[in-house]
Amino acid sequence: MRAPGGAVVALTLLLLVVYCPLGFSSGVAQPPGTLTGAPSTDFSLPPLHTPSNPPAALTLPPPPPRALSSPDVTGSVTVIRPDGTISNVSAPLAVAGLNYTITGPFYGAILDERNGSVLNGAGYVLQVGANLSSAIEVYDTNGVSIENFVIVNASVGVLVEGAQGINITGNTIASTGYAIDLQYASGAVVQGNNGSHDYGDLFQVVAGLLVQDNTFASSAYAIYAEDVNGARFIDNDCNGSTQGISVYNSAVVTVWGNNLSHAQYGLIEQGVSGAIISWSNASLTQYPIDLYLGGEVSGTDNAGIEATIGLTVFFTVNASLANESFPEAVEYGAELEDAVNVSLTGSDFAYAGYQGVFVGDTTNAQLAGDDVDHFVQAGIVVSQSTGVQIIGSTARFGAGSLAPAFSTFSDQRLSLVGSDGSYSPYGVEDQGSLDLNVTDCTFLDMTGGGAGISLQNDVSVLVNDDRIVGSTGNALDAFGSTDLTVTNSSFRQAAQEAIHVQGSSGVTITGNDASLAGFTGLDLEQLDGFSVGGNNASLTTTASGIGLYLASDSSGTVLDNAATGQQTAVELVNATNVVVQGNNGSRSTYGLYLDQDVNCTLRGNTLWQDTYGFLVASSARLAIYHNNFIDDAGWALPSSTLQANWSDGYPGGGNYWSNHTSPDSLRGPGQNQSGSDGIVDSPVILNSTNRDPYPLAQAWVVHTVTFTETGLPVGRAWSVLVNGSQVGSSTPSVVYDQPNAVSTTYVFTIVSPGGFIATPPVGTVSPGAGNATVSIAFAPFLYNLTFEGSGLAATANWSVTAGPLTASGAGGDPLTFPLPNGTVDFRVGNVTDYAATPRIGTAEISGGDQSITIAFTLVTFSIMFIEEGLPSGANWSVTLNGAEKAGSGTALTFLEPNGTDTFSVEGPPGYVAHPGESEEPINGTASIFVEFSPPATDPIDTPIGLALLGLVIGLMVVSLLTGYLLLRARRSPPNAGTSERGAGGPRGSGGRGGEIVGGPERAPPWRQPPA
Repeated sequence: MRAPGGAVVALTLLLLVVYCPLGFSSGVAQPPGTLTGAPSTDFSLPPLHTPSNPPAALTLPPPPPRALSSPDVTGSVTVIRPDGTISNVSAPLAVAGLNYTITGPFYGAILDERNGSVLNGAGYVLQVGANLSSAIEVYDTNGVSIENFVIVNASVGVLVEGAQGINITGNTIASTGYAIDLQYASGAVVQGNNGSHDYGDLFQVVAGLLVQDNTFASSAYAIYAEDVNGARFIDNDCNGSTQGISVYNSAVVTVWGNNLSHAQYGLIEQGVSGAIISWSNASLTQYPIDLYLGGEVSGTDNAGIEATIGLTVFFTVNASLANESFPEAVEYGAELEDAVNVSLTGSDFAYAGYQGVFVGDTTNAQLAGDDVDHFVQAGIVVSQSTGVQIIGSTARFGAGSLAPAFSTFSDQRLSLVGSDGSYSPYGVEDQGSLDLNVTDCTFLDMTGGGAGISLQNDVSVLVNDDRIVGSTGNALDAFGSTDLTVTNSSFRQAAQEAIHVQGSSGVTITGNDASLAGFTGLDLEQLDGFSVGGNNASLTTTASGIGLYLASDSSGTVLDNAATGQQTAVELVNATNVVVQGNNGSRSTYGLYLDQDVNCTLRGNTLWQDTYGFLVASSARLAIYHNNFIDDAGWALPSSTLQANWSDGYPGGGNYWSNHTSPDSLRGPGQNQSGSDGIVDSPVILNSTNRDPYPLAQAWVVHTVTFTETGLPVGRAWSVLVNGSQVGSSTPSVVYDQPNAVSTTYVFTIVSPGGFIATPPVGTVSPGAGNATVSIAFAPFLYNLTFEGSGLAATANWSVTAGPLTASGAGGDPLTFPLPNGTVDFRVGNVTDYAATPRIGTAEISGGDQSITIAFTLVTFSIMFIEEGLPSGANWSVTLNGAEKAGSGTALTFLEPNGTDTFSVEGPPGYVAHPGESEEPINGTASIFVEFSPPATDPIDTPIGLALLGLVIGLMVVSLLTGYLLLRARRSPPNAGTSERGAGGPRGSGGRGGEIVGGPERAPPWRQPPA
């Protein structure tokens, strides 16, 4: 068998010979760039990507130029020919089979053209002559080994091109160019060599390469590889080289355990797909690992100290690096830019002189468990990136005066989870990001006056379960944020303000500890649409401290916060449409401080042992009721500018004043009816224009009516209208806070969710002064799902199954199912001789009746009449059940349902059909064969007939004469015997005429042609 691709192999070898010869007299192979001419001091490295702070341009002497010609064999070159003979019999070279061993100092060069040869230098020096550039050349040869040579004074020590299965081991090469130049080869092993040379080792267009345990130190390119596939670089010493290992435009490359120290670039991989990079040492190297325009990279445990940038990953897709160690970098520990799907796990980038890790214009990156402690300018920086996760990393002890542990700019979907940025000026500094999540992070003892978390112009931010303790500035600073949620975090012991939010909208601040702040627990300014609840803003440490400070805010709620032990517990300045409810402002100088507020409500707050229960200055349209002013020293009011309602009317009630609690012997709006109602009979006079007309006899306690439901699906929202106020929930309980101090009857109406009926739907409840519970049972509301059939005979029975229910009827009668809201599957039952559309389906019931039409069509089958006996092209016809079809072909086809069919057949004049007519029960597909008899003709009327008749008569005459003569001659009596007749039956006894082949189980007519 011809080997596949033989012509391609031959053509490839021819191209190698024509375009890629290695000349002894004219130079060495070159890396990318222009390396031509005589040796000089002007040398440019291959073009590299530009790092953020690139090094100065390198200038090194180039190697001699390379010629594209066949080897130039001179008298100084010993050639090992393909047949094993050598050109220079006087050379110190012992030959034993395939083994060629140097027996003494060798001057000149060797060209090996023999497959499978073993060149052994035996430790002797091979010194190249002045007119030669390559010491040993292997050209277009397979299975050659080169070992134990000492090569000096060569531009190229070992030059290999167009070869397979090459082994270069245990050689010492001192060259002015490349120690080893290997091109257009496969299956090469370069192991245990020692190269002292200017440029390094060059590998181009090589498949299956192993470079292991070599020493290629102090070179321009210790190892340079381009267009290699399946290459392994293991345990090589490239110390002190300008570029340790450089790999370009290659695939499936392993770099493992190499010494890349004291280099300018340790490892460069550009355009490499499928790389493993592990266990290499690149200490005191400017750029230890540089990945560019590659993909599918993995690596672990590479290390190096005092790099300029420890690890760079640019324009790379799918890179996973773990346990990298590049501390004390001059600039960056790691730099990721324009990368996609990158992970950096458990790595050490501490003591960076600039930034620990920089991530820019990158998509889907994860930094997990990395250490960037003791940075100078920033720990981890993320800029203009999407989908970055920083998980469990540490960025502590920032040395710069304003250095943030985590600095982020204009990012999307950025998560900072479980990380630690303690002992730095800032914990998190973010600007202009979308979907920022800071969860479970720790920022202790922030230094330099910076904030634990600083946010500016962000959209959709979650600060959750974080611990910011001891910051020297504000614990949380947010400016110009939209949709900001701050929850369940600790902002204790902030030197200035625990939480400061300004110029923001859609703000939710709940369940945080903002205690022991230097100035203010919560400072909320210029907010529009906010909810502040369940926070602890107590015990500021300065004499002028404020628990909750709200200035120029609008449309928000301040609920159930603690702000005790303050100069001012709650201060509301220039606020509009703000509700302050259920807060504790006890043991403060001022419980409430109100100034220039409009349409604000203060209710249900507890103000105990304050110097002033409240101070109100020039505010308007306030509602102040159900507050508890207990054991305070008094209050402060303007003379007449305050417009305030100090009660919720009757029976709502006013405030509780601990020094005004009796008598309570009267009731009613005018307090002129006998009987106690929980309201003191006389009002509290605050000043000449302000009074509480319905002071409470007992301290206000929130009491509730709780409505509990059964029967609704889990999570279904429902609500209750109570005395005109609607409250709702997605849980089984709806709680209505009773607004009235006096025992009141509450009228309620259940607002049922779609598809359900409540029992009871309406009612009243009279809880007295305590709490009450009302039980509500929901049942699904049923809607009619109706199926209507069309196209059925009146006597045809049909049925539908919808969910667990089945209904049946006749002649397409409507079938109706009472069902609740939701999705139900249905199926139409089989009806003999009919097909239903749709037969199965899904119905969506949503708050109303629904009708679905099922269209039935009668199922028909093919009945084929097949003729025999007619001349070609003769016309004939069949009438089936009153419908006629005619044609001149061999078959006429009808489509009919199952049943008894009547047919008749007509042929051309004179032809008789068998059967000519019939009435038959036919079910399914059927074939009916019709045999035509031709018209009868009289043979005597034809010329041939007349001739035959004359012949017969003549024979009869002859026969009679002969018989007469014999009788006269013999006169013998006739013998007794049998009369023989020919056997035979009537025409058509084969049984084809009138045959009906039918029934669903029979073959269709095109599979059963007439015989």
